[in-house]
Amino acid sequence: MPVKYEPWVIQDKEQEVWGVKIIEGEFDGLSLSFNEFDMENDTPDLALDYTVIQVPEGRTKDDIQGDEFDLVLKGIVIDILEKAIEYNENRNGDSTESGQ
Repeated sequence: MPVKYEPWVIQDKEQEVWGVKIIEGEFDGLSLSFNEFDMENDTPDLALDYTVIQVPEGRTKDDIQGDEFDLVLKGIVIDILEKAIEYNENRNGDSTESGQ
């Protein structure tokens, strides 16, 4: 189970910007926006481009570029993708509403 996080969305004039704020654990208070996901069809690898918006007090740039943060971020991204897949699988026909 990933650390707790809050998703957020901002609609600007040209696009929708979305990301998460981590609300527990070592990176509590860190906010980032997701810029792009890219998944190659023939590999399980996922490339993620993101921008750190807010760094928690007491954390450094090196902390955010380390393996520990990568694991936290990976857990969040997997959770988001699993929820999206579940939502899509539970839709009723052509409806945008979840079937549950």
